[in-house]
Amino acid sequence: MFYIEKLIGLFIFSPMIFILLLILGGIILIGKKWKTGLIMIFSGIFLYMGSIMPVSNFLTERLENKIFEYSDETPDIYVVLGGGSIENINGIEATRGALKRIVKGVEEYNTNPKNIYISGGRVLGSKHSESSIYKKTMMKLGIPSEDIKIEEESRNTYENAMYIKKEIENEGVTNIALITSAIHMPRSMYIFKKTLNGINIIPIKCDYLTNEKYSFIENFLPNYNNLMNTNSTLWEYVGIVYYKLKIFIYGII
Repeated sequence: MFYIEKLIGLFIFSPMIFILLLILGGIILIGKKWKTGLIMIFSGIFLYMGSIMPVSNFLTERLENKIFEYSDETPDIYVVLGGGSIENINGIEATRGALKRIVKGVEEYNTNPKNIYISGGRVLGSKHSESSIYKKTMMKLGIPSEDIKIEEESRNTYENAMYIKKEIENEGVTNIALITSAIHMPRSMYIFKKTLNGINIIPIKCDYLTNEKYSFIENFLPNYNNLMNTNSTLWEYVGIVYYKLKIFIYGII
């Protein structure tokens, strides 16, 4: 009974209804408006594929498990990249993904105390920068205020790297521990290495999305979490291609 209830819940609270409506609607229309019908059918199929665990994992694990070249040195500083904030009735707080970056930064600091640089400005009309929000959280977790440096101008990963470069250019920094989500690490490493030429970038990953601990049936039932993971991963692939093309065409990021 437990498994039946769970499957019913997964069916109702999932993209399955929309997938079926698209496919069935396409089948009905294909005899009258075959182009519209085909578009609806393929849209339903693509929505299904992006919503199931095997496809989502296939995309995410190739980014999350990427191996980078770097020297395994003791970092001079930690750099935590912004990952968004949420304004609600209780105020402003970090998103769930950003909170994992914050916690990872605190863990690394507690293992080997070094200055933490938080990079993240005001985005989407927010009144407060991401870095100022994260700093308050880190301080609540026991990190001294004087050991947290914030950069409040950046709005994307390239600007993260550019402004961090300005922040540390007279600090004698040669090794940076870069802390960000696992799927975001390949794009971040690429941009930071290109922008901070000559500085050793040490990747520290967190917030993994790949999850293979599901039953066979659940693997092939569409799920909104899988769809969100697929969307986030495709965004990262597009970002990587964009910056590589930009360097190829213009020679700079």
